[in-house]
Amino acid sequence: MDYKRQLGTGSITPILVILAMTFSALHINKEKIGDIVLGFFALNTGKEIVTIAVLILALYISRRFEDHKFAKLGLVLSVIFLSMYALFAVIGLIQYTLAIF
Repeated sequence: MDYKRQLGTGSITPILVILAMTFSALHINKEKIGDIVLGFFALNTGKEIVTIAVLILALYISRRFEDHKFAKLGLVLSVIFLSMYALFAVIGLIQYTLAIF
């Protein structure tokens, strides 16, 4: 039985993950793209919060439409990057706690 996956809503999840990482990591003229975009819309939210929200959205879409092409890739990438954010948050918390004592 040869099953070909169809393109659909789940297929955009790798693009969402790439946009989230670009939003938080890419620099133009020594300023992050996230800061530029948020400044353009005059929003005070942190770019990390927006990045995490987009990664959670990609995770949800890839779980909801898991039979679409590239949805599995989006799921794996979003889990990896969310895990990295959680790990770095824990490390930062430990460093902050140790700096107090």
